[in-house]
Amino acid sequence: MLYVRKKPIVLEKLEAIVPRLAPQHPSYSKVEHALAKEWKGFIGEKKVDFFLQQLDDRFTILSGIYLRVHDSNFQIDTLVISPQALYIIEVKNYNGTITFDTTLQQFFRNDGLQETGYRYPITQAELQKSHLENWLLERSHAEIPIYYFIAIAEPSTIIQVKGDEQAIARVVSHGEHIASKIWEIEQSIQGTNTIEQQKIEQLIRSANRSQTHNVLDKYMIKKTDILPGVVCSICGKIGMERIHGAWKCPHCQGISSTNHLKAINDYLLLINHEISNQECMRFLGIKSHSVVTRLLKGSNLSYNHTNRKWIKKS
Repeated sequence: MLYVRKKPIVLEKLEAIVPRLAPQHPSYSKVEHALAKEWKGFIGEKKVDFFLQQLDDRFTILSGIYLRVHDSNFQIDTLVISPQALYIIEVKNYNGTITFDTTLQQFFRNDGLQETGYRYPITQAELQKSHLENWLLERSHAEIPIYYFIAIAEPSTIIQVKGDEQAIARVVSHGEHIASKIWEIEQSIQGTNTIEQQKIEQLIRSANRSQTHNVLDKYMIKKTDILPGVVCSICGKIGMERIHGAWKCPHCQGISSTNHLKAINDYLLLINHEISNQECMRFLGIKSHSVVTRLLKGSNLSYNHTNRKWIKKS
């Protein structure tokens, strides 16, 4: 069983913004911090994904689930569907020592320098379970067993508990042990219940929403703050020049023939969902209409003859 987790759209947008935002911009440090946080979360999810490959083809793994129920949205990092149950997996990627306080329902991390409190993951997972139960109930799929786990992505992270250790041990473990925990439950409920696995999977896939993160508004960034140009994939600086059918970086002298593809995608992510030849010329810093047309034709976009603009293929 093999599946590849896609980058969340918010991560893609933050990646596009950072090299295109002047360092003196008031929100620059906030965007950099947000990008690092999103990357850390994504890497953690990918680590847990690797261990979930231990599950065989009877299991379906869905990632980045974003559904709506009772006029509110809810998100699930990873959802495993078996012939008998659903398993919500909430991924946490922390270094150092983390502590679950079951009495006060608190969660905090000590990285050796300071102690920081976070939202209690058990409450978060229970809320996700409740939302999913209600979502399924709305679609006439009641009484489907749903379990949840908190997966700690980094194997070196030390897990401590203040209070009920057994309660935490049932639902919290390092990512490498999640598959075996699922197997334990599967064996304990074997033969007691069978769900319409493929139907549930298709229902969730068809209802899964794209998260619309307006990152520019969140960080008070204007579209005019987004610097145009082609970003060098070697040194990360903006302003590659078009020379002899390729792109050359004036800072590190790096050469690339495809870096314009990332620039065009950045425009579609941050500025507008469609781009004209003229807009592309300005954003890439190219004066030749024919060169830009050729680049756009090779960028896997669709051309709308009505408004003469290019859009991503659906």
